[in-house]
Parts: sequence; structure tokens; C-alpha cells
Amino acid sequence: MTTPLDPALLAETAADLYENAPCGYLSTLPDGTILKVNETFLAWTGYERGAVVGARRFQQLLSMAGRIYHQTHLTPLLLTEGEALEVALELVCADGRRLPILVNWVQVRDEDGKARVHRLTVFNAQQRRAYELELLAERRRAEDAARIKADFLSMISHEIRTPLGAIMGVTHLLERASPNAQQARLLRIQRSSSENLLNLVNEVLDFSKIEAGQVALDPKPFSLRDLIYETASRLEVQTSTGVALLAEVDDEIPPCLEGDAGKIGQVLVNLVGNAIKFTKEGQVCVAARLCAQTDAQCTVEISVTDTGIGIPLDRQETIFEAFTQASVDTSVRYGGTGLGLAISQSLLGLHGTAMTVDSAPGRGARFAFSLSLPLAEALPADVEQPQLVGRVRGMRVLVAEDNPINVYVISRCLEDWGVDFDVVGDGRQAVERVRAVKYDLVLMDLTMPEMDGYEATRAIRSVPEPRFADLPIIALSASTRIGQQDRVSLAGFTEFLGKPYQPSTLLARIARYADASHAATPAPETATADALAGFSVEHLRARSDDDATAVDLFADVRATLEALRDRLGRALQAGDLARYTLHARQGQAAVDLLQASTLHAAITRGRRLLAEGGSPADLAAVARAIEWAVDDIVTTMTLAAR
Repeated sequence: MTTPLDPALLAETAADLYENAPCGYLSTLPDGTILKVNETFLAWTGYERGAVVGARRFQQLLSMAGRIYHQTHLTPLLLTEGEALEVALELVCADGRRLPILVNWVQVRDEDGKARVHRLTVFNAQQRRAYELELLAERRRAEDAARIKADFLSMISHEIRTPLGAIMGVTHLLERASPNAQQARLLRIQRSSSENLLNLVNEVLDFSKIEAGQVALDPKPFSLRDLIYETASRLEVQTSTGVALLAEVDDEIPPCLEGDAGKIGQVLVNLVGNAIKFTKEGQVCVAARLCAQTDAQCTVEISVTDTGIGIPLDRQETIFEAFTQASVDTSVRYGGTGLGLAISQSLLGLHGTAMTVDSAPGRGARFAFSLSLPLAEALPADVEQPQLVGRVRGMRVLVAEDNPINVYVISRCLEDWGVDFDVVGDGRQAVERVRAVKYDLVLMDLTMPEMDGYEATRAIRSVPEPRFADLPIIALSASTRIGQQDRVSLAGFTEFLGKPYQPSTLLARIARYADASHAATPAPETATADALAGFSVEHLRARSDDDATAVDLFADVRATLEALRDRLGRALQAGDLARYTLHARQGQAAVDLLQASTLHAAITRGRRLLAEGGSPADLAAVARAIEWAVDDIVTTMTLAAR
């Protein structure tokens, strides 16, 4: 049986609920004049009831920004919608305090649809505002931590990449210097170790970029078949004795697809590299099969299967997490950062797909993923290195670089390719040289004393003459700071090349900006290895009737070049243009017989610097270049004569 409630108690409860509710209640006329207000609102604001009821409009209690918002947004919204919910405003209290609030407006209309009264429910948002400020502060702290992390990674990257670039560059030069068998083996070990270290640095930086959302796809036509075979061929040298590396590509897969070959290749290298690392006997197989095809695209499944140690079932989900490996001792026994699979999964996520794994301890593992890629009409034509050398030969290039080892490596490469170049050690000198000399291209380091590469490039671009706006300027940097490429673009660089880089990559970048007028002596279609090195012993041998004549001719040319090296060096040191020109003319026949384009370019540069009053440092650099070129030729001729 229900006990009836006292009507007086009900009325009192309703009145008490209205006056002392945990939120403010107001009723106003459509123009905002306050008709009724509860005690809670008055307690919050400190106003007397008589000071606001019938005497003030609600909007008059708001801050200036709130009044403007009320007039420009709320009034039209109430006229059209009849309500406005959770509007954030700020009240000015009786004592001048600011009180953040959230307001719900409901318009009450008569039978004719005309607004009669507005009912407002006001919530105190002071604690919410404090919470929002705390969240904002936490976000700033997180952003600061991310920035510090990015700066740290950038600094570490730069500090590692700079000496690593020198090691890889010098290794490349030594491999070209006809090493004996033992030296060649040691150089291969050095090159492999350098590449492994570079891969480690790249993994950490790639993961950082992915975390920051700075990685995007760059789809271009490519051959999936070639990509898989090239990956297998490149990694085959890492396999242990007794392990076969197989590549199987479905013949039905179209020859040309549209996709980001670089990122797909990175996933393949990670998967195949892991499979090789964890497989001591049996085989590793990378395969691709066609799943479906339409007129516009095809879907392929790519898998990497091995007969290695396998992965426990309870670890198969977590191995795709950053810095995670299949077991505690994996990193100790096999090395690695535990980032490869996390990066690969993220890169596949950009393609709208994901990797799966099927494995068990002792029976190997199978990693697989599917890709849906548009069909492409044709692959871009490959350009062979001899053609690239012929294209860049005769170009005039400025190198702005302060690291002497990097200068050495770049100089040797440019000399080999027959490029006419100057070297400066800071951005200020680079700007002065570019304004004084008409260069075809500038290689600009980003971090230099006096004036860095960014400032120097902006200064070059600011010169009003059209040639300074069109001059190709390639940014060189060992740093890979997140967002750096945006900064490079804004500074006016044409493109960015990260250190360390392969000489072939630098050659291809320079060749992009060459034209027919720069190619003074194009390389033949069938250029030999000697020709690519900057001279041809075979061309000299062809001038001899028999071996005895060749021995005599080789001896005469060697003696001529050694004398030429010493005489030109002394003339450069003395700054004597006349004597330098005389000696260069006397040695020209030997240079021509060898088709010694590298030596010819260095001699030409020395003559030009002497005529232009080049600095002692520039003249000394040319003397070293001539010495290096002659020594390379003499060493090769000595070996060829045996």
C-alpha cells in the first residue's frame, strides 16, 4: 500500500530543488531581460536578486567576447533552431571575477510560434576549465617530450651519419683502387658492417617519423617481379652455408604496377633479413602470387617463409610491437632493435593492409600480406651509369661543405665523372661564389659555420636575377630531423639528399640537372670499367702492335705522368700560370692516350683557378686531385703491365 505524500511537502521540495539545484536556472525575455533566477546562480556570481531580475539582461553579465558571440551567433541560432546546447561562455561576477560556464538555451513559443521566454540552464565549468587546462598542459609536455626526442634522434643521427658517410665513401674509393684478395675481403666486411649500422640508424629514425605521422606513400610505376628478385639477390650473401634463398613470382602478375616500391622493398628487406637471421639450415623463400585482377588493378599476396627457429604462439601478436622480439635472449643471440616488424606493419598500414604470421617453435615461420595495386602502363627507362657519367661530364658544380673527409669523398667522385667543381667551407662563401660564377648546380651542406645552408640558400634565392631562382641547389645533410624536408623546401632547395649516400645516387641526382650542352665528352654506350674510373688503359694498349711495344709505351706514359704530376704541383704552389700551362700542354698527349677525363678535368680546373686568382687552399686541393688521378692511373698501369 502506497503512502500518500503531503502536497505541501511536494511544493516545498520543488521550490527547494529549483533554488538550490546544482546548476543555475534563469528565465529571460527574448531580448535577454532576466525574469527569474535561482539561488545557486546568485551564489556563484555574488549578485543580489533585485540587482538582476528585471534590471539586467543576461548578455550584460557576460564578458565582452561572450556578448559579441551572443549577438552574432546565439541570437540567430535561437531564432532558427529554438535551442542552443552546451555553449561555452564566461560570466563577469559581481566582484569582477571571471566564471567559465556552459549554458543550455531553450526557447518557449506561443501558439503562433512567437518566442515568449527563454529558459537557461547554467553549469559551473570552473573545474572543467581547470581540467582542460591541465590536459592542455599535459599535451604541451607530451609535445615538448616528442620534440626533445626528435631533436635527440636528429642529433644522434647527424653525429653517427657524418663519420659513417666518410667510412662508406672511403670504402668505396678503396674498393676501386685494385686491392689484393685479403684487402678486398676486409673491405667487404667493412662495407657490410657500415651498411648494417646505417640500417640500424634508419630503423630508429623511420620509427620516429612514423610515430609523428611524417611518412606518406610515393607511388610510381615499378616491377614487383624485379623488386623481389633484386631483394633476394642483394640479401643472398647474408645466408649461412646450407641455407638456400629462393624467389618465386607468379607469371600471371602484371609486369608493371603502380606503388611505392621503396616502402614495399623496405618491408621485404625486413622480412627476408629476419628469415635469414633466424634460419641456420633449410631455406628461405620469398614468393608472390596473383589473387585477383581487374582491368584497373590487381591483388597479390607476398609471403616470406623460412625453416628457422619459429615463434611461440603467445609471442606472435606482440612481435609487431616496437622494441619487441620473440624471446628475451633473441637480441643477445641475433642482434637487432625489435623495430623491423613494427615499422613494416606501419608501412603496410599506409597501403591499407596488414601482415599475418603463421609459426611454431622449431618449424619456421611464414609472414604474409596482400597488396591491391593499380596497373601501370610502362616502367620508366633505366639509365646506365656510363650514360649518366657522359651526361654530367663538363658540368660546373659548387660544393659547399665544411667537413674535410666529406670534401675528399665528393671531390674524388666529381673528378672521376669529369665534373668541373669548386669547394667552399661555409654558406657565406657559397653565396659569394654563386654570385660571381655561373654554376650549373650547387651541393649545399645544411650545417656549416658562419652561415648555414638554409640561410645561404635563402640569400641566393633572394637575388633578383632569374638564374638564381632557377639554379638547382641540392641539400646535403646527415640529419633526418622530423619535418626537416619541409624546412628544406621552404628555404628554397631544389631537393634533399641524406648522408650517407652511395656515389651512384649522387651521380643520378646531379644528372637530373644536366643538359646536352654540358656533356663535353659523352661516355660511349659500351663504356668499360676503366672509362668509368676516369681513364682507359685498354685504349692505350690498343695503340701498341704487340706486348713488347705495350710495355715500352706503358713505361713512357707512366714516366710522363709522374713528371707531369710533380711539375704541375710546383706550378700550382708558386701560382705560376705560364709555367703550369706549358707543363699541361707537354703532358696532353699522355692524357689523351689514356682518355683520362678525371685528370683532364683536374688540370683544367687548376688552369682556371690560376687565371682567376684562386686561393692557396683551392690550388692545394687541385694539386691533390691531380696527384690522386695520376696515382690511380700509374697503379692500374703497373698491374696491367704484369
